Amino acid sequence: LDMVLPVSIFGPNGRPIIITLYAVYATEAPPDGPLEDADIEDDESPYDWYTFDKTCLKLDSASIAGIQTMSLALLQAANIGLVPVKWGGVFGQEMKLINTTSALG
Repeated sequence: LDMVLPVSIFGPNGRPIIITLYAVYATEAPPDGPLEDADIEDDESPYDWYTFDKTCLKLDSASIAGIQTMSLALLQAANIGLVPVKWGGVFGQEMKLINTTSALG
């Protein structure tokens, strides 16, 4: 998705590094049934389907902030037709913003 800019994740898992997160688009449909039922790792699939909430359960606060930022960018791009909306929507559409850092008080 070249129209969606990468997002930086600063200090994931407390390490002094920066990770760049790129948006990609699935080329295959998710498994049949509710996406919540597909929230598992599948070695036979080229990628795994996770809902936003299940993704956040596997990440630290710095990574969650990066995923939130990417999700907002995807939603904005989808709202003007730059990202297709299919297979149930856009990653992160069910996101509820939360404070993920202690620096904000």
